[in-house]
Amino acid sequence: MDWKDVGATIGKVAPMLGTLLAPVTGGASVAIGALVSSALGVENTPEAVEAELKANPEALLKLKELEFKENDALRKQVMDLAKLENEKYLKAHESYQVKSEMADKVALQIITKNLPLIGLLVIVNVFIVHFLRDNATLIAIVSNVIGFATGQLFNERQAIVNFFFGSSLGSKQKSEQLKNGAKN
Repeated sequence: MDWKDVGATIGKVAPMLGTLLAPVTGGASVAIGALVSSALGVENTPEAVEAELKANPEALLKLKELEFKENDALRKQVMDLAKLENEKYLKAHESYQVKSEMADKVALQIITKNLPLIGLLVIVNVFIVHFLRDNATLIAIVSNVIGFATGQLFNERQAIVNFFFGSSLGSKQKSEQLKNGAKN
């Protein structure tokens, strides 16, 4: 178990704490985890916090109160985290500007080749299931490998789509949010 696993539960009641328990970098989550575990009076581990949340219905209320009391400090940390994430997108965009020709070629290959390859893998999986129907163990192994490969190909394709259509828009929106947050 990791802090980000606990963060999903905590984030439903205390969104800033939940966000900081699943950051881009691990350092903030460890510090926030210590703050959360201290507020709950449990050992500083995700497992102990999770156990307390399950055993004590009022634990989430304590965390909501903690978030309210530490609102300014937590808001600053969330803003710093947003800046880090925005910088990551900006660096990727800058790198793309320098090496755009090669990146475009790789992206084109991924976009044009991955879907047919995924289709081929699905067809191969169907044939394997059909021809090896008496060997469940082998079917499971081959299907898992094909499923993993298919998932990776989808993820690769999605990363390209997100880079070209998502990250630029997202970076712009986050920059605007950071500017607006700094003014408030």
